[in-house]
Amino acid sequence: MILDTILLNFPSSIVNSVTNFLSFWTISLGFSEEVDLSSQKERIQQKIDRMRKQIDILNNKLKNKEYLRNAPREIVLKDKKLVKELTVEEEKLRSIVTSIN
Repeated sequence: MILDTILLNFPSSIVNSVTNFLSFWTISLGFSEEVDLSSQKERIQQKIDRMRKQIDILNNKLKNKEYLRNAPREIVLKDKKLVKELTVEEEKLRSIVTSIN
């Protein structure tokens, strides 16, 4: 038997909630105490913005043929790996921001 649904009953005192969709699951977290989700959302968005700037800088560097020709191969590979890692992290953070109600 595969469990595909979990029902959670939240008290009526829920103030804020976060919902995230993971493949076949929808997960909702409710908070009965005052949690400032808007400030958390803003903090995460600022982190996304910083990451996006870093990704753009690295991508511009990696598009520069002179950089690619002169930089040590290990450095170029490190930059490419970092772009991939930052992009994955950015996508995760965007998912979190989207899930905050």
